[in-house]
Amino acid sequence: MPGKYIAAAIYALPILPCAALLTPNDDPLARLFPIFALGLSVGGQVHMHPYLGTRYFGLRSFGTLMGFIGSITSIAVGLGPFLAGWVFDATQGYDLVLIAGIPISIAAALLLLSLGRYPDAPARVDRPGRLGTPEPAAG
Repeated sequence: MPGKYIAAAIYALPILPCAALLTPNDDPLARLFPIFALGLSVGGQVHMHPYLGTRYFGLRSFGTLMGFIGSITSIAVGLGPFLAGWVFDATQGYDLVLIAGIPISIAAALLLLSLGRYPDAPARVDRPGRLGTPEPAAG
């Protein structure tokens, strides 16, 4: 199964916690599922970045790509709580943050679904002396 389908499902998963946390409910156990689903999504995203990155960009670009993704993720992790706190101070609730999470998750999933096929890997060049490669005939 192409990884884009798994990644799209993982990126769409936060829709459920956002919708569930928007509904009034005082039962702490009812809040476990949304928290579990959000954690599952974040954990899956961490694993899908390098997987899809290597499939679409190859190993030669892996360090640069993961450095870029790590930097962007770090900035988002740093700004997210600040922005959510600012929204809470302005509105006395997190509803706007949760509402914004739904279209953002939908857009991310749709972008992943729009990915094409994996590019063809470059042909492997066998060099003499490489393990499993026969030595050229002396002549």
